[in-house]
Amino acid sequence: MVSRLKALVLVQNERRRREFRHILGKVEIVRIEQEILAENLSKSKENLDLTGSLELDVALLDMPDDPEVGLHQLEQIHSRIPLLPVVVIGSPVEAGFLIKSMKFGVRECLSKPLKQDELAEALHRLLQRTQRESYMEFPGSIFTFISSKGGNGTTTLVANIAVCLSKASRKRVLVVDLDVQLGNVADWFGVKDNRYLFEEEPELSTWENEHVRRTIIKHPLTGVDILSLTRGFSRKSHAFPHELKRLLLSLKGEYGFILVDTGNTLESNGVAALDLSDSIFLISKGDLPALRNAQQLLQVFSRLGYAQDKIRVLVNRHSKNDGIDLPQIEKALGHKVFCTIPNDFRPVISSLQRGVPLTFSTQELPFTKVLFNLSAQILRTLVESQAKPISTGLVLRSKKELPESAVLAALNP
Repeated sequence: MVSRLKALVLVQNERRRREFRHILGKVEIVRIEQEILAENLSKSKENLDLTGSLELDVALLDMPDDPEVGLHQLEQIHSRIPLLPVVVIGSPVEAGFLIKSMKFGVRECLSKPLKQDELAEALHRLLQRTQRESYMEFPGSIFTFISSKGGNGTTTLVANIAVCLSKASRKRVLVVDLDVQLGNVADWFGVKDNRYLFEEEPELSTWENEHVRRTIIKHPLTGVDILSLTRGFSRKSHAFPHELKRLLLSLKGEYGFILVDTGNTLESNGVAALDLSDSIFLISKGDLPALRNAQQLLQVFSRLGYAQDKIRVLVNRHSKNDGIDLPQIEKALGHKVFCTIPNDFRPVISSLQRGVPLTFSTQELPFTKVLFNLSAQILRTLVESQAKPISTGLVLRSKKELPESAVLAALNP
């Protein structure tokens, strides 16, 4: 149970900041986690970029005189933390504004001037409603990540996106290392003495709930849980699709998000995870070998009957200097790219050496900013129950058709 709600406070001017501080200081159920002064909208946008890395329970918006400006500020908050409930303080609040604001997470509207007792009652209602809804929210989601080629950085993305989802959703997140040959998810979290679900061949006791729970490791800094299946090298056969499906379905009831790292091989265990996945993330780089393999995997996904909107193509370590640009990649794959991820090689490697995913430490770098925005888009998709292409400006497309290059022709022999 939350004892004090951690609040993001967005006020319009310095006078209102002092007023809010005075009143919030008297309400025991809430404490200010971050303040943003919104007199200059561009500056507030820069500050809002930091909210994705904070643990917040509620946003308080000091409603500006112009309702359209207020809606824009609500949209900015919602785009970064989609599940964050909002309390609007503004008078009068028109019916049209209320209808529009609901899709941005507004749960309570209070009149000006703000009164201590009204705010306390609203926050108590919000807390009670949040506790009730925690039993009614959408069930846990399974996201499976598969690489088109070794060295695409799939495990890097899995570990860092797991941290983003944990921060942005405040839900339990589990990473399942399904790569039975070279799995190293635990390394990204600095786990020294890893545990494995089984060392040799799995037995009936392998899949029992008690044994599974003993195997799961919680990373103390990020709160992300890790489940490694096996060391892999000593085993010749490792097909357990039915048991794996039962395991994932059981864990789905305990976690908000399960991220499965399958490595870069597609076999029966990986297909079992793909079958259960709410979304499949196909990781590729922008080079010819990786894209050719990505083509083949997309064809396999089609034969397996996976819907196109279930598959998210991520192009990792993307650069404008790549020999194949984004429109050509999409044309070659016959599939839209969901997100491009820049190459911040040195800080990423440094985070691996420290054993803490980079998204835990900062949101300032291009790599981490993109992943926080990607995670926010995932959450918005769940909330809105529909798949949308990413709309955060991460992927820039030209409407102009480009001539088919020699490299593109090589992908389409």
